[in-house]
Amino acid sequence: MPRPEDLHVDVALSGFALDYALQQDFIGPLVAPTLNVQKLSDKYWVADKSHLMLHDIKRAPGDLYARVDWGYSTDNYLCEGYGVQAIVAKETIANADPQTDPAEDAIAAVTGEIMLNAEVRVAAKAFSPSVFTQTSGLSSTARWDSTAPDPWGNRKTANAAVRPATGKKVNTLIIGDLVWEYLRDMAVIKTAIYGMGPQGVPTVDQVAAVLGIKRIIVGSGVYWDGTKMVDIWGKCALWAYYPDSVDQNRGRIIVPMRTMAWNVDGVARFQVSAPEWVQSRKAFVHYVDDYTDEKVTCAAAGYLFTTVIS
Repeated sequence: MPRPEDLHVDVALSGFALDYALQQDFIGPLVAPTLNVQKLSDKYWVADKSHLMLHDIKRAPGDLYARVDWGYSTDNYLCEGYGVQAIVAKETIANADPQTDPAEDAIAAVTGEIMLNAEVRVAAKAFSPSVFTQTSGLSSTARWDSTAPDPWGNRKTANAAVRPATGKKVNTLIIGDLVWEYLRDMAVIKTAIYGMGPQGVPTVDQVAAVLGIKRIIVGSGVYWDGTKMVDIWGKCALWAYYPDSVDQNRGRIIVPMRTMAWNVDGVARFQVSAPEWVQSRKAFVHYVDDYTDEKVTCAAAGYLFTTVIS
C-alpha cells in the first residue's frame, strides 16, 4: 500500500535536490549521461554498423532510387529504486534562523548520499575489464608513476581498438584524481606544454590538448569504509569516444554509458515526497527516491587500461 506522501511529489524540493546535485564534484553524470525514460523497465534501441556500409547509390534518369536499410537490435534496462529519508525535527525548525531552511539542509544531505552511491555504481562499471573488454594492464616502467610512461602510446593503442569497432576516435580520458596527479606531473607532459623554459602546474585543458583529445574527466569522489577514505575512481584509465552533446532523440549517437532514469511524475532524479508528520519522532519526514539503471550502451567505444599507477 502506498504511503500518503507517495501520492504527491514535492516539485520545489525535488528541483532544489537536482540543482544541488548538479553543483557537486561527482563525474558520474558526465561518464553516464542521463536518459529520461517513462517506464520502470523497457527495451531501448541499439544501432548496428549497417548505416556505415558503402552502397551503390548511382542512378540513371528514370531509375528507382536505391534503398538503404539500417538495422537495430534491442537491449533491456531496469531502473532499480534507491531511496533515503530526511528527518526534520520540529525543534530544529523552531530553532532555525530565518535565513536557513532545515528541510533543504536535510534534502541536500540525503541527495549527497544518493549521488555518492550512484557515483560508485558508475565507476564500478566504467573501470571493470569484464565490462569494457577492450582492455590491457600497464606494468613496470610503463605505469604513469614510473620511469617510462607513454600516454600518447596508450591513446594510440585505444584508438587501434575503438576506431575499427565504432568508426570514431577516442576523444576523452576518464581517470581518478590519484592518476591525474601523476599524469600532469610527467616530465614529458610538462615539456610538451612549457618546452624547456620555466614550468608550472598543467591544467586539465592543457594536458588534454597535448594528448590530442578534447577532454579529460577527473573523478575526485571518495567514501569512508569505516577505516579509511577510499578513492572511488581508483587506478585505471578509460580512453573513450563521447559525442560533443547527447541528443536523447537520436538513437545512433555513440555513448559508452548512459544512466536510464525513470521519469516518475515528471521528476527524473531525486524525487522528494511531500513531508509526512511522524508524531513518535515529533518530526517531518521527507522521502527522496531515485530510480536508475547505469547501462554500458557501447562498450566498443571505450578502451580500459588497468593498473595505470602502482
